[in-house]
Amino acid sequence: AAPAPPGPPRGASASGRHVRSPLGVSAMCMGYQDAANGDGAQQGGARVQLVITPIGPWVPLRGLQAYHTSVLVDGVEYSFGGTGISIAKGARSHDAFPRSPAETRVVDMGLAQRPTQDLVRKLRPYFRRNSYDLLRKNCNSFSDCALFYLLNARLQRRYRFMERLRRSA
Repeated sequence: AAPAPPGPPRGASASGRHVRSPLGVSAMCMGYQDAANGDGAQQGGARVQLVITPIGPWVPLRGLQAYHTSVLVDGVEYSFGGTGISIAKGARSHDAFPRSPAETRVVDMGLAQRPTQDLVRKLRPYFRRNSYDLLRKNCNSFSDCALFYLLNARLQRRYRFMERLRRSA
């Protein structure tokens, strides 16, 4: 049997239209086209991990827990808050939350498909100082964009409670 024809390039839907990244920023704007064509991909890229800490009181109902997330790239943390994008060695942004480190989880996400040194340059225009908004643009929005940029992966919906809360209000 003949091999199946290739599907749409990564980052494009079956119709050929580009996938839109979080916050309505087009994937093309974030430089995704280079990775889709293989031009920006790294061989044996950097190890990407998602760091997750529940915040606020423990909530017994699934889906109602809020979280703080950040992204580690080879042990360097990228996070977002009121001062914009922060970079630290290790998951330092989680230290501010009482439920850390006991309930902090680190999840391996894979190897970066794009040059990690471009991450901050690509995302900074969307995550500037004083642009943080708890319901609209928060640490989870940033982690979602960073994962999308590095891996073409999205932050799981369960970690985006605050954004879902805004949409339901």
